[in-house]
Amino acid sequence: MAGSSLLPKILSDFLFGIYLLNSVLNRATNHMQIRCATAKKKMSTITEYDKKLSTIENLFEGMTLQSVERMLELSLERAKNKFKLIRYRSSF
Repeated sequence: MAGSSLLPKILSDFLFGIYLLNSVLNRATNHMQIRCATAKKKMSTITEYDKKLSTIENLFEGMTLQSVERMLELSLERAKNKFKLIRYRSSF
């Protein structure tokens, strides 16, 4: 008699253990999939930045420091003039 009431308890404990294990593993799997997707996205962004940086480095290759500084000064002056034009147009 005691053995027959123990069997359902053992089975229910076993099934509850399987349920807990399944839910924990599903949560961990989903979490890892999200983390991996985020990491891949960040790595692709870093790779894109590396490609852009190497392109910029190739543009300046062979240029002297003075010519790069002059080019930056001209770019800054152009940006300032563009900003002045925008401010002038918005004043009307």
